[in-house]
Amino acid sequence: MQSLEGWQAWDLLIKLSPTIDRKFPVTDALKLGATLGYEPHAMAEFLPEIAHGVALGFKDLEQN
Repeated sequence: MQSLEGWQAWDLLIKLSPTIDRKFPVTDALKLGATLGYEPHAMAEFLPEIAHGVALGFKDLEQN
């Protein structure tokens, strides 16, 4: 990651990946990020993009 905030968003993805079932739990990620003291404005920017990427990944799996 290119920034601390980017690393924090990636960390949330890794921590929550076992719970992902077809869609990324953005609300849970925001709560966990707040608990860990991660920058809330950055998480609000990064996490929807992560959720979009997860959705595209599942869509690709379904098509192939």
